[in-house]
Amino acid sequence: MTEENKKIEAVPQQEEERKAWILYQLKIRQLTLAELARRNKVSRQVLSKALTAHSPRWEKIIAEAIDYKPEDVWPERFKRYGVAAA
Repeated sequence: MTEENKKIEAVPQQEEERKAWILYQLKIRQLTLAELARRNKVSRQVLSKALTAHSPRWEKIIAEAIDYKPEDVWPERFKRYGVAAA
């Protein structure tokens, strides 16, 4: 198994677990949703919504902040909507 595959397998499949995991990944990088939002000139709520609802632009911002691709963090969203990651 490659390192990339191991990394992808680390992402929880359950939505609530995944949300906590993402927040933890931000924390260990000394980031918060609020800080990420400030850097992108949006409210924290905008980014928070992307944790539970499909929003390609903000999913990409969050995923990049934790060194993942959006389709690896939320694979079901990209399959369901047929959206290619940018």
